[in-house]
Amino acid sequence: WYHWFVGFVQYAAGLYEQAIATLRHDSIRGTGSRRILAASLAQLGRIDEARNEAAAFLAMVPSFRIRTWADAHPFKLDGDRQRFVDGYRMAGLPM
Repeated sequence: WYHWFVGFVQYAAGLYEQAIATLRHDSIRGTGSRRILAASLAQLGRIDEARNEAAAFLAMVPSFRIRTWADAHPFKLDGDRQRFVDGYRMAGLPM
């Protein structure tokens, strides 16, 4: 879980390149961290790669919806939540 959480924090801090490197670690490759990897790629304009990761994530979690995720995850600052929502949306995850 270490790499998953580090990647999450890096994404939240806007450190997208670092998040990508962390979230590509073999120990978490087949986990839900792929949605954050997809968002990181999307934030850097790497849309094709982001959509591929989003599709792989959705194959594992077909019920994922951005709105459901956003409603279930409180953030102190709404802008922090919005950064995740925007990345997920740009990566092609469903609202």
